[in-house]
Amino acid sequence: YAGDVSGWVKFAHTLKFRSLMRISAKRDVAADLQSLVDGGNLISSNANEAKLVYLSTSPDANPLFETIVAGGRGEHRMSATLINKLKEFNDPRLPVYAQPAPASGDYVGKPNGFLDSPLPGFGYEEVSAIGEKYLEAEAPGYFISYSELLFLMAEAAEKGYISGSAKDYYEAGIRNSFIENGVEGVEAYLGGTGVNFNADNALSQIGTQKWIVLFCQGMEAWTEYRRTGYPVLIPAAEAYLDDIPTRLRY
Repeated sequence: YAGDVSGWVKFAHTLKFRSLMRISAKRDVAADLQSLVDGGNLISSNANEAKLVYLSTSPDANPLFETIVAGGRGEHRMSATLINKLKEFNDPRLPVYAQPAPASGDYVGKPNGFLDSPLPGFGYEEVSAIGEKYLEAEAPGYFISYSELLFLMAEAAEKGYISGSAKDYYEAGIRNSFIENGVEGVEAYLGGTGVNFNADNALSQIGTQKWIVLFCQGMEAWTEYRRTGYPVLIPAAEAYLDDIPTRLRY
């Protein structure tokens, strides 16, 4: 935050909001969450979200750039789980998140978990690489983004922890993600099948869209999946366990 104390205050309050949501199934956090909202010190735009902007050259560039671009590790490719979900929603962020597979010109993800490498039919030329925006040397590393906060607030509102409209927070999270990724068509997207806010399915929609905006923030996406159970996922192929892992080895 270049010495701006107000930025650190917003980061701290937003981190506290996330932490309270983490324990919300175990104790009453409503009053604490509402106090944070009323205090007006939460992150309120992309300009003051908590992120580290990497430098343009090695060894201080974004780790994905260091590994994939500078390090020539082209085997890092897109997952079918995410690609298929974005296609299901006709999501305009797909061309930003992924590059077309050279062999087909289409966006293709590799199924998760097969031990064969390369998997027949899913070689380098047949699977989409990560989108160029996310491979830039100066692409930021996020501690917590404004979009993530908006989806946490949508969940909190849906559960009655804070005042306000879950639908409004949900749609604001999507709109902000579209702005971050430089894509248009958000109003049509918000009205689309599976995305149009449905109070009967709200928590699933909120969790799924939060998962989408946490692209390239794998640990955070996994943590939120463990907490909420959304999106609904299936174990990887050829997995050693019948369930998706919910903790790391210690």
